[in-house]
Amino acid sequence: MVRVRVRDAHDGDVDSIAALTTVETGVAERLVRERRVAVAERAGGGDGTSGDGETEDDESDAIVGVVAYDVADAAVHVTRLAGETEAVAVLLDEPIGFARAEDMSVEALVPDSAAGALDAVTDAGFKAVGEGPRFAGDRTTRYRLTVDENA
Repeated sequence: MVRVRVRDAHDGDVDSIAALTTVETGVAERLVRERRVAVAERAGGGDGTSGDGETEDDESDAIVGVVAYDVADAAVHVTRLAGETEAVAVLLDEPIGFARAEDMSVEALVPDSAAGALDAVTDAGFKAVGEGPRFAGDRTTRYRLTVDENA
């Protein structure tokens, strides 16, 4: 299993967030400014590779996942979720924990083409509740998780 470290996103992460979520840099900049955004970095590898055999361009840990969410209508809304399945699973703990503390449900929009995000949300117990809006022409599915504050 991949070990990851989760931290708040900052302006220096915009290019990585844009690449992971397949959005333009300006969209990623707005995400970082307007939403709660966390990133997962591969922790400790220390071998200078990205995990797929390619050498990293710098010595910093590679960002391997991202989650962006906000709160509206008594629910936590995950609006962007992308990356390696294990990283996305760890990142989902952020909005789920917030929802549990505030006694809210969690909704996630997952692009139908995002296998890692799809695996992570279904493994976390989310249930498909219908079609979501299209993002850049891609279909999405809306998933919902009702959390138990005592869990």
